[in-house]
Amino acid sequence: VKHTALAGPGTVAATSTIAIALAVSAWALSGPMLRRRHWWKVMTFGAMAGLLFIIEPHWSPSDYVRDVGNSLTARMHLAALPDLLRTALIACIIIGMAGCALRRGSFATQTFRLTNAAVHLGAGIAMGIGAALAMGGNDKQLLTGVPALSPGAIGTVFAMLTGILLGGPVVRWLRTKRLT
Repeated sequence: VKHTALAGPGTVAATSTIAIALAVSAWALSGPMLRRRHWWKVMTFGAMAGLLFIIEPHWSPSDYVRDVGNSLTARMHLAALPDLLRTALIACIIIGMAGCALRRGSFATQTFRLTNAAVHLGAGIAMGIGAALAMGGNDKQLLTGVPALSPGAIGTVFAMLTGILLGGPVVRWLRTKRLT
């Protein structure tokens, strides 16, 4: 697959991005303490993600999974397994998420039930199809597409948020219906 490097953002896009960022920052920092605390966490996450992109441009989980899949399938002759740095970064992300879940007490084991497994498998397949159609997972859309003011990425993120908002009520509605 031949890739073409795209030009950087033009003056209008860069100015718009900076203006939006400054306006949102002013709003966030002028609000209550909880909003300011959340904003600093978001800004720290964004700075760390930016540094990761400088150190390793293909660090994101979507890129990692794609490259592992390509190296283990028929495309094996085109791609080697990801290097140790990328694997270590993904391992650190997983360890960090697990540590956070344990610290917050939100980690819980569940007994295996075929119906739950089928629901999660179906959701995973739907997410995979969505990521393929959107040309990248939510990490790609949020970390590269939206900051570049890509209309496709903004629409994709809007669709993901809509799905999240509607997903809970739809699942609760389906649970009220006995599908036999």
